[in-house]
Amino acid sequence: MDEAVERWLSAMLDVEHIEFVTGNEEATSAQSARKQRIEVALLAVAERSERRDIDVSDVRDDDGRVMARQRSLRFFDVDYRVSVTGQARAAHVTLGRLLRALVDVDTIAAEYLPESLGAIDVPIEVGLMPSSSPAQQCHANLGGVGLDLRVLLPVRPSADSEIAPPATALHLDMSPPPDFDGAGSPHADDDATRRFVSERSWTTVRRRESISPRSS
Repeated sequence: MDEAVERWLSAMLDVEHIEFVTGNEEATSAQSARKQRIEVALLAVAERSERRDIDVSDVRDDDGRVMARQRSLRFFDVDYRVSVTGQARAAHVTLGRLLRALVDVDTIAAEYLPESLGAIDVPIEVGLMPSSSPAQQCHANLGGVGLDLRVLLPVRPSADSEIAPPATALHLDMSPPPDFDGAGSPHADDDATRRFVSERSWTTVRRRESISPRSS
């Protein structure tokens, strides 16, 4: 996501360099006085639990065989602070260009996405962080003036390939019922028949047959 944000900001602000910093770095007066610099700090990452589900899809090969099970995408809010150091008026102009970009578009175009994100084929939403977000309290230590961005990061879970191999044959083991003698008792002349009888219960049911009435 850092790479996507860096490419997108460089294009929107028409600058060559975006510097990523940690949230606890403080800008000195010397830094503020020198040439304008655009800094990006990661503030927070949180999952959008309302978009999480338990759906699972099959991953099949060219022959249609199931090779793995794939869970649904997970979505995370990634919050960044974009700060501009240097002369205040020039910094405001730069931030104005960023604000204009956020008004004109609400997704990061595919051309700015690295291959890993582009392969997911889901729009990467971008906008200003809600003012009520706790993450905004983190930017008090960051120098310069800035805007707080929220970017939606989709993450595809690793596919579960530990599945049983497909069946190649089906074997049915069927045993015939034991023979019955005229008295209605099964013959138990061999061990196989005795085992069969001992493992199963047999019920005698009278069979009704329609009999044509005799002609008088």
